[in-house]
Amino acid sequence: MIRLLEHEGKALLARNGIRIPRGALYPQLPVDLEGNLVVKAQLFAGGRGKAGGIRFADDIAAATTIARDLLGFRIAGATAKDVYIEERLDIAREYYLCATVDRDIGMPVIIVSREGGVEIEAVGANNVLRRPVDPDQCNARRVA
Repeated sequence: MIRLLEHEGKALLARNGIRIPRGALYPQLPVDLEGNLVVKAQLFAGGRGKAGGIRFADDIAAATTIARDLLGFRIAGATAKDVYIEERLDIAREYYLCATVDRDIGMPVIIVSREGGVEIEAVGANNVLRRPVDPDQCNARRVA
């Protein structure tokens, strides 16, 4: 199983031609990163936003202060060793997409919903599509 932190997943998407918001790990920030920013603790735990692990900043100076505060942030037994800072975008709509392994059926499952956002667990089952993916039936190309 592969577990990716948000910044690792975004780097993978960017390497494969998918546009992502500009950002970087603290403290290696691009000098031209400015304006409204989002500062995100990087750790394997759900509920980062509600627990205070995702915060907003009006400028790079405020983002840097927040980033220092978030280093070592703990939630559900996980500790943030990195903090990701990216430009804040005006989002018209969010979707949810997940690929995971369902151990009960022994294969990957794709989960999608038009109701993306912070709490996908709270979305009603009739608004979430789950589809098993049989690897033996796939003719996929390798993605680097």
